[in-house]
Order: sequence, then C-alpha cells, then structure tokens
Amino acid sequence: MKIAIFPCNNGLGHIKRSFEIANKINNKVKVDFFTKDITKNKFKKNKNLSIKKIKNPKNLNEFKKSTYPKWVKDLDLNKYDFIYSDTLPELVLKRNRIIIFANFFWDKIFKIKNKIFKKIDKKLILNKIYTNYLFYHKPSMKEKKIIKIGFFGKFSKKKFLENNNVLISLGTAKLINSKKIVRKIKNIINKEEDYNFYIDKNYYKFFKNLKNVYAAKHDKKMFEKISIAIIKPGFSIISECLRNGVPIFCFDNMQNDEFKYNSKIILKNKLGYKENNLEKLFYKALNTNTKTKKKLFKKYKLLKWSGEMNILNEFKK
Repeated sequence: MKIAIFPCNNGLGHIKRSFEIANKINNKVKVDFFTKDITKNKFKKNKNLSIKKIKNPKNLNEFKKSTYPKWVKDLDLNKYDFIYSDTLPELVLKRNRIIIFANFFWDKIFKIKNKIFKKIDKKLILNKIYTNYLFYHKPSMKEKKIIKIGFFGKFSKKKFLENNNVLISLGTAKLINSKKIVRKIKNIINKEEDYNFYIDKNYYKFFKNLKNVYAAKHDKKMFEKISIAIIKPGFSIISECLRNGVPIFCFDNMQNDEFKYNSKIILKNKLGYKENNLEKLFYKALNTNTKTKKKLFKKYKLLKWSGEMNILNEFKK
C-alpha cells in the first residue's frame, strides 16, 4: 500500500503530529510525506517514509486569494491508496474521500468567505474528521462528521516536578505584535534572576545576552526538567505541556481566534490559567503554590490519551 500525508505547514505542531502517525503505520506501507525541508533534520523517519517538498499556503494573504488553492491542482494522487491530512481540507478538491485530523479550519478562524471554501465545505461532509475531544473548534465542525479522540501519545511524566525551570513558548508561527511582547518579557526576566528560562529558538536571539535564558529544544530531555510553562496557547504546545505534566499559564491578547478559543477551553476545563497582562501572568506562574500545581498534574494524567490509535485503526480497516 501507499499513503500520502499532508500536514499544514503553518506551525510545527501539524508536522510533528503527522510524523507520529507516519512512524506508527505498519512498516510494510510506503509513505510519502509532503512538507517543507524543515522536517528533514527535525524528526526521525523510518526507511519507508519519503519526504516530498511542497509549497502550500502559510499566511492569511494566500488564503484570501481567489486563485487559492493552486497547489492542489498539480498533485497526482491517483497512485495512493489513501490520503491523510492534518488541517488541509482543500485536498478534497482533488479526492472526494480523505482521512483528516483537524481541530479547526483556517477559513473559519479568519472568517474568509469565498466560492472555493464553500465548495470545500460541501465535500467535507463526505469525510470523517478526527478532532480532539476538548479543543475542537465548534464553528469549524458545524454539520460535519466528527470523531472525537484523545490527545496524541501517552502521559509521560512519572512524578510531579517542582523547580525553577520555566518554558516560554511563543510558537513557530508568526506572533502578532511580537516586538512589544518580547520587550515586555525581557524586562520581566531581568528581574527574575533565580529562574532559568527556556525560550523558543526563533526568539532566543533576543534574549541570548541574559545569563539565565536558554534555547528551548522542545524534546523529551527538555520537558523532563521543565516545571512551569508560559505559552501562547497553540494546540501543539498545549498537548506537550499536558503530556509532560507541566502547568499551563497562557495569554491570547493580540492573537487570532484559534488561540483565544484554546484559552477558553483551558479555563473551562480548569487545565491552567490565562492572564493577558504579562507582568501579572508571570507573577501568577512563578508564585502558584505546590498544592495547586500538583492538582493540575493529576488532572493532566487523567485526560484521554493515545488518540492517534483511532486514526491508525482507520488505516488498518
């Protein structure tokens, strides 16, 4: 069998999640993984997985163009037994039935209305859409056949951890009003000499002159020593924090509807805290008592896990 996998390139989370699926598929199956070059050195891949370079839309302006989605027209999908997509619904324009994981769709997040997205919406009705049971964006999934699944992977932290290691994650996608946010965070860190701060690599350059700041690798080794996370609440980093038992403190001001929706879910399910004033957010994160953080740790452990198995079982059918 041959499978094509298409993750959205707007944010590393879609790619990382799709690699988890690709690497758990039976090793007799050939997988073509369509993405950017970035993945070649980011994730381990098995011998039956081939990287195929592709340019799909990565910003709002491209989504608004009347010619969107041009990139789909050039695809030859006839040689594949089935197609898997992470948050790229436009593939239904080329093939009626595909397997999709998505918590939201970009046209609903950015409130884009045009003929192409209306056509995509109609075709999506024919497809099963796998979505996280807590964080699916209800306006995106209206009138669609959704299958609610748990978070990918398993809860991995063996015991509660408390130390002065703090993750600051602003994401790989473009951060709205980034200069102002970075400046505020830098001023706060300057006053907190007793803490070690791990910051995303693409923002580390603004902080590297500070002795207590390190580049975040977002790997297992890093998460084993992190005890607090201050984040822009994208689904990928939320999942990593939950999986590793790291208490979540988030902000969503000046960000798009995806992040605002995710922060509402965090508050509704009591999975963490939100505060858009960065000074207050850092104060809350660094001064929350141990009892409260232990309570969050236990709650994360009891969430539904191994959601990717539902998708893999669909492949097996």
